[in-house]
Amino acid sequence: MISFIDSKGDVKPAPPRIPSGTHWNVYHRAMREAPDLCRAMYDTIAQTVQSKFNAGTREFPNSTWLGKEILSSWGRKTEWDVYCDEVTSGVLFGEIMWTYMWDDPTNEWCTTLTPNANEGREERVYFLRGGN
Repeated sequence: MISFIDSKGDVKPAPPRIPSGTHWNVYHRAMREAPDLCRAMYDTIAQTVQSKFNAGTREFPNSTWLGKEILSSWGRKTEWDVYCDEVTSGVLFGEIMWTYMWDDPTNEWCTTLTPNANEGREERVYFLRGGN
């Protein structure tokens, strides 16, 4: 389950599992061109989140931390880097993370705009709100 915090600070249900905004073209293209790589990243996100819970660390800072943790040591990092440039990497990771959070049957996730966004871009950070 995933919710978002709007500009007024209210928590609202998230839009559909895979939004249709034009920035989601990165995800749609990757799912056509490199579906195995996308599925492997989805599975790695799921395993990383679950391993933190199993280790007694119920919460971790946020999706930015999770992305750095995975992408710094992932066994398919070279393949990921060949497929994605630096900007696309962050976008694709975030969109795969979104689909994982949407599918997560155990946890309640939340997203909000990050104040650290690049100028002219909407960037979000995801975090656990409750659950498990």
